[in-house]
Amino acid sequence: MADRSQKTGDFVAHFFYSHSNKSQIRAEHLFRSYIKQIIGFLDTIGKSCPRGVVGFVKRFYGPKQPHPPSFGEVIDKVFVPLCEFLTELLPSVTYIVDGLDECEMGEERKVLSTFQKIVSHHAPPRIFISGREGLNVPNFIQGSATIRISNEDSKGDIYRFIEWRINEKMQERQLTEDENVLQDVKSKLNERADRMLVQYP
Repeated sequence: MADRSQKTGDFVAHFFYSHSNKSQIRAEHLFRSYIKQIIGFLDTIGKSCPRGVVGFVKRFYGPKQPHPPSFGEVIDKVFVPLCEFLTELLPSVTYIVDGLDECEMGEERKVLSTFQKIVSHHAPPRIFISGREGLNVPNFIQGSATIRISNEDSKGDIYRFIEWRINEKMQERQLTEDENVLQDVKSKLNERADRMLVQYP
């Protein structure tokens, strides 16, 4: 996405929460990833980070840090100022987070509260959040729109994707010789494919 962002003048940051990586499903992992993506993007377009942010980045992540920064410090001293800088600099800024429901409720609230903070500014970025039913995004982000995608709405597309992905894996190695097991796997994947996409604004 970085190459496309450079060509269009837009910035898109993305993060995927995976249940298979339990050590990376905290709110801080999302925003630290965004910070790295923003700093990397600014470097590629030849723009310097705000001086105050540079000082906090060195303090928080430098070799002589006295203690790890708190979540609030990372957000208030680094992420929010960087976000404000980007929205003033570029025509379009978008943050994507996939699988937010994988987080525990407390971590989920931290993420949504932070997004609430940045959309309250005069030039808010666009935010796309995906996850299963149960994410209470509208309560945190006023004006957000929710799009529910059920198996019934996209059953054919989901089925075709699963077929394609399993066939691709089968070309790499034999998953099973038992056709019944294979069909059961496909069935289970279809059952778990009910997702919800939330967009702001």
